[in-house]
Amino acid sequence: MESKNLKILNLWIELQEKGIVVEDVAVDVNSCTLDMDDFKTKLTENTKEELCRDIVAFKEGIVPNS
Repeated sequence: MESKNLKILNLWIELQEKGIVVEDVAVDVNSCTLDMDDFKTKLTENTKEELCRDIVAFKEGIVPNS
């Protein structure tokens, strides 16, 4: 049986294979929190718009950027 963490990882890999950009964000291992400075470097003005468009496309079975 797959672990919950492996299922989540597989979901992100599947999204990447569909053409969705997935960024890695550093984690502070001491506090178990996202490195917010690193997180901010991954955001763009289009991030929210792109995320919404890609989620809708993924649900509809459309591969973005193809």
